[in-house]
Amino acid sequence: MSETTNARGAILTAAERVIEQLGVKRLTIAQVAKEAGMSRGGILYHFASKEALIQGMLARFLEQFERLLAEDEANDPEPQGRFTRAYVRSSLKMDEEATVIFSALLAAIAYDPHLLDPLRAHLESWQRRTEEELDFTTAAIVRLASHAFWLNGLFAMNTFTLEERRRIVGRLEELTRPT
Repeated sequence: MSETTNARGAILTAAERVIEQLGVKRLTIAQVAKEAGMSRGGILYHFASKEALIQGMLARFLEQFERLLAEDEANDPEPQGRFTRAYVRSSLKMDEEATVIFSALLAAIAYDPHLLDPLRAHLESWQRRTEEELDFTTAAIVRLASHAFWLNGLFAMNTFTLEERRRIVGRLEELTRPT
């Protein structure tokens, strides 16, 4: 991994910590620089603006989620519903490691909701893929329940234990299998 990639990753992690510890309103280039132990110019070298920083956070989330999806899909021996099950499992994994997505989403929503356009495009693509495997209604139910995991974490409203969430995921996975 290159020095630039490492620096960008450290900056994005610092931005996530700022949001997690201080709230999205305190996400500034100066605050991220302080958290990262860098100069403001060092941050701006890698991310030319706050908007670029938020775009970087969202891009990192999408890369991580796509990687999880690909891994889960590749490890599922049953073809019918494979992508949708991977989507459910990956959603739970992202819920367990929520900082990345939640920080990026909060920042984008607060700063400029149009920054969520790349996420919207991915969601449409993922929706189409689930509908290729399952009927529309089942695909929608499974996807929307997966999204609820994310949103509950985003707003710190998750009242389910990890074991309860895993049982819910198990049931969602059952919906993806032929009857």
